[in-house]
Amino acid sequence: MSNDEFEISHYINEKKLLESLDSKDFIENISEIGFRCDMCARCCTGAQNDHVFLLEDDTDRILKIDENSIYPSPLLDFSDQFGNFYVAGYALKTSENDEKSCIFLNSENRCKIYDKRPLICQVYPYMVFREPDSKGKIDWRYFAGLGDHGCYNLYLSEEELKEIWDITIKYEIDYLNHEINFRKYIKEYFENNNLNFVKRKHAEFVRKYNSKKNKNRDVSEEPIIYVYHRNKFEKYIE
Repeated sequence: MSNDEFEISHYINEKKLLESLDSKDFIENISEIGFRCDMCARCCTGAQNDHVFLLEDDTDRILKIDENSIYPSPLLDFSDQFGNFYVAGYALKTSENDEKSCIFLNSENRCKIYDKRPLICQVYPYMVFREPDSKGKIDWRYFAGLGDHGCYNLYLSEEELKEIWDITIKYEIDYLNHEINFRKYIKEYFENNNLNFVKRKHAEFVRKYNSKKNKNRDVSEEPIIYVYHRNKFEKYIE
């Protein structure tokens, strides 16, 4: 199996670019936006985010609070020839309401675990992430959901801007390190266990799984989901 099959080289390259990035452009952009949270809690619902991916330290901390509050990342990163899925980690569950609120959001729209919330929750809406713009040019993106939440055009001190940069860059590097480790591990795991990943078949497995998601189905026919955590795969059982 090649590294490209699991996109290992891509994530290594993204990490190198991130580590060489000067903070100046980020700080200038964030200062100009002048964002402050107004505690609207939109970022804690499906209106703003599809899911909250947990890094390993976050997962361990959340499990001590409520072991039933996490589930496998819904991205379904890879599959083997038997249709079993392999994902990079866990995500926070959401409540069974129309807003798909975070399971830790209370009736007053306040976080029940604020002091122990995941790192991504501490960072959001800031990010340091490369993606194509409307013309296809790949460039850095520093902010999510501009205009959808919070207050803008407010003053941020140099100290605040540096703190935002420090925690954001920490999260992004930690996330890339996690992805690199996951992809290196699954490459070796597949080689050692005679498993194969085929992109075309993977797309079929994902479509089939998602089409049955909201229907009654025989649990015995469910694919197995293996979750990467602490350098091993954990078999997820609902």
